[in-house]
Amino acid sequence: MKLYNYWRSQSSYRIRIALNLKGLDWEYIAVDTARGEQHGTAYRKIHPNGQIPVLDDGDNRILQTMAITEYLEETYPDPPLYPKDPAERARVRGFILTCTCEAQQRTGRRIRDYVEERFGSEILQEWYEYWTPRSLEMLEKLVAAHPMTGDFVHGDTPSAADCFLVPYFYQGSYRDADYTTMPTLKRIVDNCLSLNAFQRAHPDNQPDVAPDSRF
Repeated sequence: MKLYNYWRSQSSYRIRIALNLKGLDWEYIAVDTARGEQHGTAYRKIHPNGQIPVLDDGDNRILQTMAITEYLEETYPDPPLYPKDPAERARVRGFILTCTCEAQQRTGRRIRDYVEERFGSEILQEWYEYWTPRSLEMLEKLVAAHPMTGDFVHGDTPSAADCFLVPYFYQGSYRDADYTTMPTLKRIVDNCLSLNAFQRAHPDNQPDVAPDSRF
């Protein structure tokens, strides 16, 4: 099994966590997005749109992080990343979709590149300062008073929801987010980062870590 990814990529970080939680053996294939390797002919044969991550599992090549986590769950069910109960499973999916479709989409690479190119770096910084805390506070509201929130987003064992939360929280850390307004998220992330699977997935612990002026 191979994971095409980049050390600083939030999406890549999600899947590294999931693979580690599953206890799977996998090969790290670095794609240097800082130098535009994802736009090259060789990588476009891996992903036609030049996106990361891509999970290569033998004859199967899986795109998009939610699809990858569900593929891993259905193909390698133990230990589980999703609850068996339909309502609980829906809660985890709902949290994931909030991370990806509402929170990260406002501050992701494509938005960042467009805003900086069109309006300049000062406006980009204002954009981040506006959206990052609001997105994190939105996630805080989902977990703060929910009865199924435990040591982790859903219950007392890590789930796919935590695989998506921790990387987004990491993004906030280099945008100077004020975590005092989101104590539940902070507690959950601290619990996650105490675990080996999350520590090994952390961007700073990847083999291709290098200065990246885009961040």
